[in-house]
Amino acid sequence: CVGQLQQDQLWNEPVVRNIIDVQIGGRVAMLRAERGLTSHDVARCLKEMPRTYELRELGELRFSAEQLFTLAKTFGVDLKTIFDDHTGASRSHRPLARPNLRLVSSR
Repeated sequence: CVGQLQQDQLWNEPVVRNIIDVQIGGRVAMLRAERGLTSHDVARCLKEMPRTYELRELGELRFSAEQLFTLAKTFGVDLKTIFDDHTGASRSHRPLARPNLRLVSSR
């Protein structure tokens, strides 16, 4: 079964977590729990397998922009809320992670 092969490959791949994915997944899990929804309920809303959704909440898989937009609508919050920290205080004055960027002159 092709679907089973893809799922088995997913479980065997090494997981490298990105801190931003972990933070966003945690916020999504918190918003879901506050609304009394199960991970199965939300997985069904996103039209994906419950285990795949659970991996997204753990930060092992990344939510797409479309999924985050759908979650915000489902939870009745604006998209910015998903990017706020756990205390509800906005982090808009500073990034979730500091990128290592250098300005490069185009001249």
